[in-house]
Amino acid sequence: MLRFVGILLLITSAALAEKQDQLKEQLMELEQELNIEMCRSIDHRYDPALNECIYCAQGLTYNNEQLECQGVPSILGKCYGEDHYHAATRECMYCAKGYAFNEDIRACAEVQEKK
Repeated sequence: MLRFVGILLLITSAALAEKQDQLKEQLMELEQELNIEMCRSIDHRYDPALNECIYCAQGLTYNNEQLECQGVPSILGKCYGEDHYHAATRECMYCAKGYAFNEDIRACAEVQEKK
């Protein structure tokens, strides 16, 4: 009886691990689709709470396990175009599709269509 329970637990845990891997893969695909839709790039991460697109400053790479930019920057604080640099995280940001930087609130705000 104990052998049967042990075998059943092994089979169940293997099936759950496989399902968890599938769910992680699906989540990554959805995140990539959202990044492309909102930021027009697979390398830029969309932050829905702030409506910002975020990427590492030039010379740095994003570590998915530690969730931070790592490496030695080629030029300290170098972002593309007019993007804003955050020294604490060594990341660059710009407002996502449909949003613009509002100086009054110092954040990305939804663009209002003119009537």
